[in-house]
Amino acid sequence: MYCKRPFDHIYTDLKGNYRLCCHTPQNPNPLKKYTTSNHLPFDVMFSSEMENIRNDMMAGKEPDCCKGCTFFEPGNQTEVGNLNIKLTQFGNTCNLGCIMCEPGVSSYKQSENKKIGIGIKNNFDITFFDSIPVENNDVLNNLLNNIKYIGSFTIKGGEPFLLKSHYTFLDKIPFKDAANIDLIYYTNLTIDIDPILKKYSYFKSIRLNVSIDHFGKKLEYIRYPIDSKVLESNLKKYSDYIIGINCTVSICNIDSLQQIKDYYGIDNFAVTPVEMPATLSIKNLLNKDKLIEKYKNSKLYGIESILKELTKPANNLQLEMGIKYLEKLDAYRKNDYSKLFTFK
Repeated sequence: MYCKRPFDHIYTDLKGNYRLCCHTPQNPNPLKKYTTSNHLPFDVMFSSEMENIRNDMMAGKEPDCCKGCTFFEPGNQTEVGNLNIKLTQFGNTCNLGCIMCEPGVSSYKQSENKKIGIGIKNNFDITFFDSIPVENNDVLNNLLNNIKYIGSFTIKGGEPFLLKSHYTFLDKIPFKDAANIDLIYYTNLTIDIDPILKKYSYFKSIRLNVSIDHFGKKLEYIRYPIDSKVLESNLKKYSDYIIGINCTVSICNIDSLQQIKDYYGIDNFAVTPVEMPATLSIKNLLNKDKLIEKYKNSKLYGIESILKELTKPANNLQLEMGIKYLEKLDAYRKNDYSKLFTFK
């Protein structure tokens, strides 16, 4: 199997762990000894571990950490170059508390869950923050010192447009280098970004991947406290910058994927199964055979990962826990999931 990620990708998660990409698990992780606190990005890129992975890819061997991945793609890249740096270490400040979001990547969710008394193991060890130090930051300086090799920065959060320190970092990139760099944001697109687009127009491009998981009242439940009308207005306003919609698939929207795509009318629509909390996983639904039949011939990008999740053994206890989780959120938020969703 071949994937270009080991050749063109440097990825860190919010905890500062290096991984091949966002799809690879924490364990097994061939880069597990590398963190942003003790290793620089380009040192990791040219490490023996990464060289072994690249050699395996070229030989058609699938690394253990990639087994079962549905995002392999054809290609024959043999040299590192035009790197995409995926920065997830600027913080997790966010203005939404999406039901399927883990607290580690949303300050809103982390704060709310603590107030409600909802705990998800191993996620509260990440303190939410607005920024990380940029001045004299070895990792960021390493990127700046190798800026000529970088073709794009993918900025994630939290909500990346709320992460103040990432602007400080962008300001340090020389104009002549910025002209060759694409800025790619994974955003909920709920805020006015006109000033940002204007200020950083000297970059090669600014592109938006928008996270959307439904429409109307169902969207407002899933991505609480989003205003669906504001989102739809911004989708039109910033349409020239949008390159795709990303839909996280849970028990709340599995039956509506094609309708969601059609509603927004954007061809580049990608689906991926929910990871946290696992209690909202589609694998736990009782009507999985009908869903598999429904989507087996679908052309949606990423549908293979959805079908794979549906074939996993159901866990009735997890489903019960997922519903209790929604009930706890409802009691705090004054909502009622049963008016919008039916889980079978």
